[in-house]
Amino acid sequence: MEGDEAMRESVEKGFVPFTAPLEGIVPWMYLDVKGLVTVAIGNLIDPVSLALNVPFVWPDGRLATRSEIQREWMKIKSTTSLAKSGYRAAERVAQLRMTDAGVSALVSKVLSRFNGELWLQYPAFESWPADAQMATFAMAWACGTAFGTAGRSPFRSLHKALLAGDFAAASQQCKINETGNAGVIPRNKAMKQLYFLAAALPCDGEELHWPADEQVRQWQAQRGLVPDGLVGPKTIAALAA
Repeated sequence: MEGDEAMRESVEKGFVPFTAPLEGIVPWMYLDVKGLVTVAIGNLIDPVSLALNVPFVWPDGRLATRSEIQREWMKIKSTTSLAKSGYRAAERVAQLRMTDAGVSALVSKVLSRFNGELWLQYPAFESWPADAQMATFAMAWACGTAFGTAGRSPFRSLHKALLAGDFAAASQQCKINETGNAGVIPRNKAMKQLYFLAAALPCDGEELHWPADEQVRQWQAQRGLVPDGLVGPKTIAALAA
């Protein structure tokens, strides 16, 4: 698929280890805080058409049919209380499951699609440092690849910063609304730190510095910085000095 080469190898290998702690790995259908049916590593399968080709299985290992998947989807979707009670509550309602191989295949498929879409939006995406690519994939995973252009997007400033390759500015514009969604707080901190690393550290672009190595932590400590602290152009200049 066009765009496959844009993603850094380190990002491709590191995406699941980076994302899984932020989303969790859930092999059954559940409702997110917006009432959307979700599975695996925060993968939306809403509307139902997105769920029908997902390889769900029954407890005995038998592959579920499309009609069986649709029935389960409708059951989860209609149990609206699950949006407030969390994915663990959905475990008691759902019967179908995904295998580890199925989860990996689904994540790889979505990541590949996002890769192509992000490359089309950001022509320089292929040359971005790995940390900047990872941060942008993390944003897209939560908000979709059109996060900066869709409707009344709150991320237009982020979109402009990314088009300009200004990752210091991007670190200031990548905060997802945390109101009623505390689970997004670690993601916001991670994205901010990733853009910060992309702006602050000279490298050939392939190396993924996340999580920050000891040298970066020492720089932060010397200047009173923390991963979720304010990072601006003056800070970046100080780190580069």
